[in-house]
Amino acid sequence: MDKTKKFFNDVASYSGSAFFANILNFITGVVVRKIFQPAMMGLFSEVMLIFDYARYSQLGMIESLDKELPYHYGKKDHKKIEEIKNIGFTFCLATTLCISIAILIASLFFKITTDRLLINGIRIISLMIVFRVINGLYIVLNRSRHNFSVISKYTALTAVLDIGLKIFW
Repeated sequence: MDKTKKFFNDVASYSGSAFFANILNFITGVVVRKIFQPAMMGLFSEVMLIFDYARYSQLGMIESLDKELPYHYGKKDHKKIEEIKNIGFTFCLATTLCISIAILIASLFFKITTDRLLINGIRIISLMIVFRVINGLYIVLNRSRHNFSVISKYTALTAVLDIGLKIFW
């Protein structure tokens, strides 16, 4: 396949999967608000707030990898690529595991409320934080290798799993 055709195929599949994911996210938002009662929606919002703030636990390392890896792939500096990947992945996973374990410990020992749903939601979120960082690392690694078809499929799959987890939580 020539480069132009591959480029347009990648753009179409990547854009299509992003569009599909956005539509599913919109549907998820509407369905979740229809299914949950107001009190349950408040609990869901609290738990999702923790999940959203935990996005910053990797302190911008994923964005740095997103910048540095393609540059060194272009230079074909494989030794530097492995060094950057190892440092970045280790840092991301170490900081994320620390945050996740701290959230889990807080849910076990500091029972702020007697509401079991909130406590169980926080425990589940502590695990999902790790999966979110692994997800980000996987996308960055494939993007730097120009594997957009893999990212497209993965984005669509993640959107479907997201709607399933939020609705059946």
